[in-house]
Amino acid sequence: MKHLLVGLSGLFALLVLTGCGESNQAKTIIEEGPSFKEAKAIANPIYELKTTDGEALPVRIEGDRLTSEKLNGKFVLLNFWATWCATCKEEMPMVNQLHKEYGDQVTIIGVLYEEPLDNTMLKKFMEKYNMKFIVVNSEDNMRLSKNIGLTGVPEFYLYSKEGKLLTKSIASVDIPTITKYLEVK
Repeated sequence: MKHLLVGLSGLFALLVLTGCGESNQAKTIIEEGPSFKEAKAIANPIYELKTTDGEALPVRIEGDRLTSEKLNGKFVLLNFWATWCATCKEEMPMVNQLHKEYGDQVTIIGVLYEEPLDNTMLKKFMEKYNMKFIVVNSEDNMRLSKNIGLTGVPEFYLYSKEGKLLTKSIASVDIPTITKYLEVK
């Protein structure tokens, strides 16, 4: 019994003297992990998008649901694109056609998949490609792209009037598929 007490006392002393210490694994997590502000931004499902005219367009995306006070009552097409993307440029006439023919039923939002650009320069690009739909150019574009699971550009997500994700595609905008969901005959 005396040996057991001496052994336990020694083990207790060893634990007290060594403590938890600083493990390399904990140090790595602290040093390489996101800051609290970054972690909060990643977890926040509200995206403060800004149009090229400086108008705020807050949207909330959680799972397969999109909500926004400014987008109620219409289908919403999020079209992720970039100025450097050749395929994106090729699809602009199709997106413009969709906006022209079905703009009363669907709000098209072109989400720029780049660091924010100078709006004057971006508007010249939009003019060149006759882009009449909403284009957002903000810091939250990249956060939205990451959190929605974007795999590349072009890519689009179509949401119902109620905000439910109907379809998504990692290819150019497919007007027949979209109009099928819009119930256009």
